[in-house]
Parts: sequence; C-alpha cells; structure tokens
Amino acid sequence: MGLETLVHDPLSDLIGVIGQLQEDERDRFLQTLSRMTSALAGLRDVPAFGTCQDCSHFTPANDSGYCACMAAELAAEEIDQLCASYQGPARGIQTEGERDDRA
Repeated sequence: MGLETLVHDPLSDLIGVIGQLQEDERDRFLQTLSRMTSALAGLRDVPAFGTCQDCSHFTPANDSGYCACMAAELAAEEIDQLCASYQGPARGIQTEGERDDRA
C-alpha cells in the first residue's frame, strides 16, 4: 500500500528535477531550503530539522566531523543525513559568508 501511494506522490517530479541540477546548484538549493525551514520553525516556535552539516552542534573536520551534542565523531557518510538532535543557527537565516565563518 505505501509503495503504491509513493507512485502517485506529487513531490516525485520535484525530487526528480532537483536531482537533475548540477551538484553545486543542488548544494546551494538544499542549504537555502535548510535555512528557510529553520527560520520558519523559529518563527512558529516548533522544532526544526536538518542535516548534521547544517546543525549548530556540528564541527567539520577534514571529510568527517564532530557532534558536540552527542559528543561523537561523525563519519563522512553521516554528515549529510538528518540530525536527530538538530539545532538550527541561533541567529536565524545566515548568509553564505556567515556560514563560512562558522567552519
């Protein structure tokens, strides 16, 4: 039943189009989308969600990283997955330059 429903998922076309973007375009789009959802969650005072790499607990280290919330090293394949303890930027939407300063 669930897989049959996914065949008619109206977002599947959007996902397909996003998948066709060049990697740098897709990365910028996903970063922007993450910042927007964090800002909206803050405005509505509801929990935000995002990836480890966009979480304020995350510190990059070479190809991997460190999660200060979980006090754990993260493997490279983990940093682009959804973060169970996600905490968005405290100041709301950040510019790309502000994000670069955090790293």
